[in-house]
Amino acid sequence: MLRLRRRSAFTLIELLVVIAIIAILIGMLLPAVQKVRESATNSQCRNNLKQIALATNAYAEANTTRLPPGFNSVSYIGTLGYLLPYMEQNAAARLIPTNMLVVNPANMTSMTTNGSGQWWGNTNSLTAATVHIKNYECPSDDLYGNVTLGTGCIMGIGYFSGAGFTGLAPNYYMLRGYFAGTTGGNSGAWNFGCTNYFPSGGYQGNIPGQPYPGVFGQDGTSRMTDIKDGTSNTFAFGESLAGTDSGARDSVCTWMGAGTFPTGYGLTSPATWYMFSSRHNGVINFAFFDGSVRPIRKSADFSNYVYASGYNDGVVITWPSLE
Repeated sequence: MLRLRRRSAFTLIELLVVIAIIAILIGMLLPAVQKVRESATNSQCRNNLKQIALATNAYAEANTTRLPPGFNSVSYIGTLGYLLPYMEQNAAARLIPTNMLVVNPANMTSMTTNGSGQWWGNTNSLTAATVHIKNYECPSDDLYGNVTLGTGCIMGIGYFSGAGFTGLAPNYYMLRGYFAGTTGGNSGAWNFGCTNYFPSGGYQGNIPGQPYPGVFGQDGTSRMTDIKDGTSNTFAFGESLAGTDSGARDSVCTWMGAGTFPTGYGLTSPATWYMFSSRHNGVINFAFFDGSVRPIRKSADFSNYVYASGYNDGVVITWPSLE
């Protein structure tokens, strides 16, 4: 008589052993996956900065070597707003009234007095500011998550009237204002496009313009030919969260209102809104005027860091102290 043998099933212990082995393998692979993912986002971030630096060169070439201002003291439009046509963002660029991009316009006093000159006071430029531009966003950061204060507009280093804006940083003529809202990039009815990239204003010190100023400043009129330290040795743009990098995020910044950032506060952590900062592990990416991009350690030597931000200090940068 033919007898059929039943195949034995897994015992509970055998099943638990298999599950434990799978869990261990996943635990071993997860750090590697996260490392690869961070490497990819970091690479994309560097490419974004490279494109911005190259767009700056294209702007200068089209304007007889003149660079865009760090920010316009009347319209409060930052450098990134001037670069739109060179970042393949012509649709957004066409929305911004031409007179808002003019540096020191003839009607500057009246525009400042009646408030009609600021970009948020014009429907077209306000609409342009809602465009989300991937090349202005670091993929390692969440620009559109919740924030406690709202979306910021930052006016960088320089002399200006800051009525209605708060947050004066010591030794720097730098103000931050908010478009109230609890969601980053979404203040009221306006879903602003935000950014992680800001022009470098250098190390100003206690006296504006000294001792290691950057090329970008309020209503700047600098040219590429003014960069005596060399385009490969001078910061053009760097990363910033435009808010704290510790605990709950307090703010983000629109690309339209992204003004000039100083280097005088170093790269310490926890970072504050007026410091260059990033979500990358241990580094912050900086673009140079020649289009190159380098990662700078968050614990980089302060002296060499500020030398790299100055365009005419005559100091040779010691790169091992920064990377």
